[in-house]
Amino acid sequence: MKYTFLPKTKMGKISVGAFVTFIATWTVYLVLVYPIFMTGTGGPTLSGILMFSLSIAGIIAVFVGFVTGVIALFRKKDRSVLLIIVTLLCFLISGLLLLFMS
Repeated sequence: MKYTFLPKTKMGKISVGAFVTFIATWTVYLVLVYPIFMTGTGGPTLSGILMFSLSIAGIIAVFVGFVTGVIALFRKKDRSVLLIIVTLLCFLISGLLLLFMS
């Protein structure tokens, strides 16, 4: 069994892309939107809508990353280091999200 660094299948690439999307949305959330919401400037409705939409986009991205990563690992037999790391991180993050959402 040969391990590569980057995923070779389409599902593996989707999984890595979804994790990158998660990182991007939550970085924008923490850097730009959260300070505006906490200081009270910029209007509560716009920052509230941005917080909600970025949070939901990040949550959906991490769940998509986990599901497609598992499919790529077990069904498509894609053995890449980046895919294994991303799938494990998505599993941990989605577990924490489910823990705090319930």
